[in-house]
Amino acid sequence: MSSIIALPPGVDRVKDVHLYPYQADGVAFLVSKKRTILGDDMGLGKTRQAIVAMESAVPEGPVLIVCPASLKLNWRREILLVDREARVEVIGFDKTATADPRWVIVNYDILRKHAERLHGIAWSGIILDEAHFIKNNSQRTSNCLKLLGVSDAARAPLLGPDYVFLLTGTPLTNRPRDLFNLLRCVGHPAARSFLSFAKQYCDAYKNDYGWVTTGASNLDELNLLMKEVMLRRTKDEVLDLPPKVRSWIPVDISDSKAALKANETFLDWYAQTDPQKPNDTEFLAKLTKLRVALHKAKHKAVGERIRDVIEAGQKVVVFTCFNEGVEKHKAQFKDAAVAITGSCSAQQRIEAVDRFQSDASVKLAICNIIAGGAPVTTGHHTVTGRGFGA
Repeated sequence: MSSIIALPPGVDRVKDVHLYPYQADGVAFLVSKKRTILGDDMGLGKTRQAIVAMESAVPEGPVLIVCPASLKLNWRREILLVDREARVEVIGFDKTATADPRWVIVNYDILRKHAERLHGIAWSGIILDEAHFIKNNSQRTSNCLKLLGVSDAARAPLLGPDYVFLLTGTPLTNRPRDLFNLLRCVGHPAARSFLSFAKQYCDAYKNDYGWVTTGASNLDELNLLMKEVMLRRTKDEVLDLPPKVRSWIPVDISDSKAALKANETFLDWYAQTDPQKPNDTEFLAKLTKLRVALHKAKHKAVGERIRDVIEAGQKVVVFTCFNEGVEKHKAQFKDAAVAITGSCSAQQRIEAVDRFQSDASVKLAICNIIAGGAPVTTGHHTVTGRGFGA
């Protein structure tokens, strides 16, 4: 890291937190704006920026973090990296409540269950991670808005904590209406009336059933409006990274009788189908059988490619659609590999990522493409399963 943000005097527990220059700028933005949106690209450290900003702005008092269930343990881990002595309670995971916690982490899905307790606390700050979760009207959104002190009344003042950070890697959507609740949370005047907002930015019109607000209009004006309350940086703008290179490597499967047979069977079946009477269920079933056979046929070549990369001194991430491939590669590379599949708990996923990042003897991370699809920072050579065994 090449920069350390200058924090206010007295915030001793975070004075040694190292940040990239753009992250230091992000912390300064969050602290100065108080209620705002951080829309940085995935992987740029929104979590770390939000934690440091809260510690800087409100070093005392409870802070609530609302996030998807799969990210709760990652938030606790990041908090403890900033402050090793932090009192953190993860609702729904910890067996017993933490005495006088500084940080309380809860996922969106159980907000209603714990509403009485959460609404009874005077929060010093609140962070909504993956804030696009509240774009639609729902009980979940209502609970979040109430926690943030947002009223349905057009000109009612915000009554919640002074510091509210909304984090999202996908702030700009094809439907401006999805931004309305985010703007309400940060108190932007444009969000006082949904109908006025919709007429201005959603190309709203009225039909026989009511107002249609799914369109878009005045987007240049909307982009300028968002810049008033949101900071967004892309990887290309802030990091000096090499370009991503995709290499397609052909694999000879001529020695695999099973794969050739599966391919022949699929083509024969497909040639006899009637395009006027498509059967999606049968098509997907036949195609899956072919994909499984091809996956097995490519396993040896994938293993050889992994070994080549490891011997070149690099770590490797492999994605695959099939758990059978995960298990075979794990058995082949033994303790030099970690695996992430749908059967792994949230704690096991965190431990696997930590081992891959910090243990020099662990050279390979093998991920089911769905289970491993959550944000994972590795900074190493990546082999995608689509080309190697998917």
